Amino acid sequence: MIKLVLSDMDNTLNPAGSPHVSERTFAAIHGLLDAGIKFGPSSGRDHDGLTRFFCGDEACYQTGVLLNGKLVQVDGEAISMHYISNDALGRLVDAVRDVEEAFVICDLSHDTLYESICIESTPEQLLWAQRVTGNMVTWSDHVPEKPIIAAVLAVSEESGRGEELRERLAREIPELDLVESMPGWYDVLPHGVNKASGLRTLADALGIGLDEVVVFGDSENDREMLELVPYAVTVANAMPAVYAMTRYHVGACADDGVAIAMEEIVRAQAAGEVPSFLRG
Repeated sequence: MIKLVLSDMDNTLNPAGSPHVSERTFAAIHGLLDAGIKFGPSSGRDHDGLTRFFCGDEACYQTGVLLNGKLVQVDGEAISMHYISNDALGRLVDAVRDVEEAFVICDLSHDTLYESICIESTPEQLLWAQRVTGNMVTWSDHVPEKPIIAAVLAVSEESGRGEELRERLAREIPELDLVESMPGWYDVLPHGVNKASGLRTLADALGIGLDEVVVFGDSENDREMLELVPYAVTVANAMPAVYAMTRYHVGACADDGVAIAMEEIVRAQAAGEVPSFLRG
């Protein structure tokens, strides 16, 4: 019996650049919920970002693993929250101040509102950050002394310096983990916090086993989550290394691969069968 379905958002459930998930995806999610199967995003996105992608349909994201595992919620209630150390992030900023191809973006929490700040970025980098995040981003020369719910190290893909910087920063600032979610975009996480740790917390809160969970993903920041559960599934457009690590696969994000799989979960559950994409 499948009791929980978790899906990454960008390029797994929702194509890059699309303002919201497809009508078929909406219908498939509600099909799961109507069948008594919990659904939730497992995403680097925050609550505001998910509100946009799901057009305010809170049933689609009131349970899930947000902010790459830093926030876990059940039925709209936060049950776990990890902030990023201001001191550690300040040392990361200092470590890349002289690297023209890199800068840091951080998100501050003001109750239910979020504020994004670019630190030591150029005007061009600031505009790029606004385009990528879809948020209004302001500039600063330091890490603010306020609770930080998310941060990203952005490195120009053309520079080819991303992996070099990640390896150096891992040695210098072991309190933080850097996980690439798309080329040149490294999510900054407290060490040991990720989508897998968030999934464990969520499964415990729901009282379900990891063998009762199906997860969908496509990129490096999904790796730990995909390694955690027996029913780990990647979409056809996943990063090659991530695609190769999973036994089960579905169609591409742009072709509603996850939505079709969710429809099959509902059909198979009603028939007492294993979903076709999980056979073999």
